Amino acid sequence: MDGYFEFGYILRCFGLKGTVVVQSESDHPEAYLDTEVFFVEEDGKALPWFVERIEPNPNGSMRVQFEHLKDEAQARKTLKTCLYLPESRLPALEANTFYYHEIIGFSVWELAEGGELSRIGQIRDVLERSPQDLLEVEGDKTVYLVPLTDDWVVELDRAQNRLILRLPEGLLGLFEEHATP
Repeated sequence: MDGYFEFGYILRCFGLKGTVVVQSESDHPEAYLDTEVFFVEEDGKALPWFVERIEPNPNGSMRVQFEHLKDEAQARKTLKTCLYLPESRLPALEANTFYYHEIIGFSVWELAEGGELSRIGQIRDVLERSPQDLLEVEGDKTVYLVPLTDDWVVELDRAQNRLILRLPEGLLGLFEEHATP
């Protein structure tokens, strides 16, 4: 959904009165304890779910009572539902830092030692399933999995939707050797 970010999802029920446990994707879920409304996606549109009460759990999740959930049976039907918030709720970031969702579709460029820029491809996804987050970049001939390391980020240009990286020599060649013609 444009203009929204995925905050988290409903993990499980808590008690018999419709309270659910929400697992946040945020590094700082405590910053969202004042949330009065979450959104869910229905037919491509943002549908509001109004909050009656939010309480933090020690593990970073939170117990949420939504106004429309009155019992465990209703709450069970919402398990695994993704919850969204408007992007305006995201904290501002410093110059070369970014939220993963905002760089999908950006072009990726490599800055060589001599200052020459060469286009690698376009970011298709950011993979967070490994110990090292990876950019999935679709190039002309192959897909590159580029480790996302702060030290390699030279510039994030939001105006031109591009990310400039300084990569170790030979990294991209590893993928090109195995590309299918």
